Amino acid sequence: MCDQNVSRIYKLKMITADIIQNRIEKFWGYGSLESPVWFIGMDERFDPLESQEMLEKQFRYAEASMINGMLNASRSKRNEWKHLANMGPFLADGDLQTTWKYPIALYLYLHSGIPLTINERGYVIKEYQRNILADTDKKETVTLELSPLPCQSTKEKDWLYKSSGLKGLSSRSEYERNYLPNRAEKLKKLIQKYKPGLIIFYSIKYLNFWEKVIGEMPQIITKRTRFASNKDTAFCVIPNGGQSGLSYDELYEYADRIKNQITF
Repeated sequence: MCDQNVSRIYKLKMITADIIQNRIEKFWGYGSLESPVWFIGMDERFDPLESQEMLEKQFRYAEASMINGMLNASRSKRNEWKHLANMGPFLADGDLQTTWKYPIALYLYLHSGIPLTINERGYVIKEYQRNILADTDKKETVTLELSPLPCQSTKEKDWLYKSSGLKGLSSRSEYERNYLPNRAEKLKKLIQKYKPGLIIFYSIKYLNFWEKVIGEMPQIITKRTRFASNKDTAFCVIPNGGQSGLSYDELYEYADRIKNQITF
């Protein structure tokens, strides 16, 4: 009944410029910032099969529900958010998100020291995504995005916000120039405040932003990976799992080279 009422309310409203601006300024992701391990990507993908109405629901739910810029993805509260497409990966039947497969596999290996076999990978990673990732009660891993605006891709033709009326959103490139440097600086301050033990950035394309967040250019470890650390946090940089030539063999080689420098 609650979900039906919420849906009826959403149908009467529009995504206003104020809500988009508030999301840019405040929204970060899913889970608790007190978690010791953070996965940080570029932005949420917006499935082209989803409706604009669903995007509106997602924005309005975040506007009303986020705490410290984060949404509670505790599975005990799934009835509050199971109607939202962006929360689907945290449901018991959620599809495996390719952007998260390597961060999850890397974390599990660093945590246990045991690599997943070929037969285990799909099942174990999917079950972790469905049951533990971004669970605010468990406070194990959290997922954040540098860009808070969901989009189908990074291509200009797929940019959804050009008609928002907000300055700096007429194109994706303009948005990245005008907003992402400030987001990177805010992200850096969040890390300094919460001091997670491990951060896994899953994008090489946006290495220039990760450098700003870390405060230095991370060192090349393997062909597709980088690493840096300070007294509080270890920073892993790996490619986006859906767009790279990274293999599990290279991922585990990377993990073996850096594991002695990581505590969490």
